[in-house]
This record gives sequence, C-alpha cells and structure tokens, in this order.
Amino acid sequence: SDLKQLVSQNKKNLRLDVSKLENITTPGLQLILSLVKTLSATGNFLSISGESISLSGALKDAGLENLLGGGNDK
Repeated sequence: SDLKQLVSQNKKNLRLDVSKLENITTPGLQLILSLVKTLSATGNFLSISGESISLSGALKDAGLENLLGGGNDK
C-alpha cells in the first residue's frame, strides 16, 4: 500500500489530513494506531491535521484521545 511505501522510504514527518473523514471503522482506527506505533519505533512520527468528529469520537471511545498528541491539529 502507499502507507507501507512511505514508511519503508523512511519518511520522518507523515501528516494525515482527516478534515474530510466522515466515518472511521475499527479497522481504520487500528491502521492509524499501527502506523503511529511503526513510525514511533523508527524515531519517526505521524501528525494529524484537520478536524474529524468521527476520529475524535473513536479515539475517545477507545480511551485513546491523548494518544495522538492530545487531539487533532487544526
């Protein structure tokens, strides 16, 4: 996938724009969390830009609202 290519190319500053995200499923949330873990293990990071009520709600429901730096960047 495109994400695997970015990670394998040692892109250090990945930004995920969630401003148009209307709905997120559990597998989608798991993918984001897996990406955060993978990047973190290599000294890299994922930043979230934009606002998504769906993503914020899913993180809150999972008790992970502070995992991505305290919320979404605006």
